[in-house]
Amino acid sequence: HNGKGSRPDWYLEKITLRNLDSGELTVFILDDWISKSKGDGQLTKDIPASVGGKATIKKTTYKVNVKTSDERGAGTDANVSLIIFGENGDSGELKLKESETSSNKFERNQTDVFKFPDMLSLGDLHKCRVWHDSKGFGAGWHLE
Repeated sequence: HNGKGSRPDWYLEKITLRNLDSGELTVFILDDWISKSKGDGQLTKDIPASVGGKATIKKTTYKVNVKTSDERGAGTDANVSLIIFGENGDSGELKLKESETSSNKFERNQTDVFKFPDMLSLGDLHKCRVWHDSKGFGAGWHLE
């Protein structure tokens, strides 16, 4: 689903899969919009499997604290993204758009806080990957 066409909004209730060998039924319940303009505006969703009415992976909220160094020229106006990796997979690209602590994010000697609610739990976390798009004036960034 790419969000294009004459009717780009899609309300997905659920997906059901049946293993034809075992007969086991797995249900993926979303009950939400996959749309740029409705719901949370996302075109991709991670949906936990439900087996026997129980979700196999719990949902959680991740809070990401990002500290820009106290070096001259350390801040950036570039768009910053992050992927978190854990035992249950990865978060996919998380765009660090709205800091809970500052309207002018990624400035020198500043900690910005980003919240990502209702994500599937990644289990024990192993690593993260952070990058920026090199756009904006003074795009270089020194991350503490």
